[in-house]
Amino acid sequence: MKLLLINTYCADVINVLGPGKRFVIWTQGCLKKCKGCISPEMRPLTGGCEIDTDKLLATINECKCDGLTISGGEPFIQPEAISELLKKYKIQTKRNTLVYTGFTYHELLRRKEAEKCLSFVDILIDGGYLESESPALWRGSANQRIISPSGLFRERILNAWNVKDEAGFQIRFQDNKVIIVGIPPRKMIDKLRRRLVKKGIKLMGESV
Repeated sequence: MKLLLINTYCADVINVLGPGKRFVIWTQGCLKKCKGCISPEMRPLTGGCEIDTDKLLATINECKCDGLTISGGEPFIQPEAISELLKKYKIQTKRNTLVYTGFTYHELLRRKEAEKCLSFVDILIDGGYLESESPALWRGSANQRIISPSGLFRERILNAWNVKDEAGFQIRFQDNKVIIVGIPPRKMIDKLRRRLVKKGIKLMGESV
């Protein structure tokens, strides 16, 4: 069992960060500095909380979602813990997995520890966020690709998903925080953040 540094998580997220009802985890820490990042609070390598992967897995399994989505931050700066969580999740549930990353697929293949995770990833959203690009299905910017490293979703991705459909989002309330799940309109997020700060409410964004 390994310790994974996470920012937060929520369950029962529908379709905005992958197909069907999903359990979503946001990891803490990202070394990239994408202009317009929706969740700068997830960049620091400190903060968040450490959680045992087995304990987290038990919480995930209680949810009975269709699949697991891991975002951030940057999940692949914690490759060993991510790999262990994904492997056990696949063995125990047989359900699908989706992981967001600012790296490209080929960059991950050159990173030994990160490459080990890929066989447990059914859907990979790869590439850094570009403010100049329009949002697309499950992506903050259309330059990001939908890839199936495991091959489980390859045919459906080629035939249907890898298109510039509109991105969606949900607003959730958890532990006195407002969590933006998915890809909100760009002008909306700053306006909402300012209003909530005045009320003493912390806004958690989804890094894309």
